[in-house]
Amino acid sequence: MSIINKENLYLTVGEPISLLLPGNLSTGYSWYLRVKPDELLLFSAVYATNPHLPGMVGVPGKVEFDFLANATGIDMDLEFVYMRAWETDPVQIMKYKVTINPNKNNM
Repeated sequence: MSIINKENLYLTVGEPISLLLPGNLSTGYSWYLRVKPDELLLFSAVYATNPHLPGMVGVPGKVEFDFLANATGIDMDLEFVYMRAWETDPVQIMKYKVTINPNKNNM
């Protein structure tokens, strides 16, 4: 299992953010949101394959998670796991630290 600690995310209240995570749903693996602060609202999670020729199967893609910062908070955990739904251990963990300020002047 690999654990990837990504950059810190600094947002202001009312600011949207999109995170793209690479994956391949045709393998049975998918990204799951395991830890999310209440101050971050998830409003969309969509998978799309990469461009490919017609008829190709097993094409990888990306999952786009769209969030909205809806309250202030400091140093909060946001964590995704890449795994098969029927298995207990993820093969990859993606971690972010999130800080949401009331306005851009506090960043």
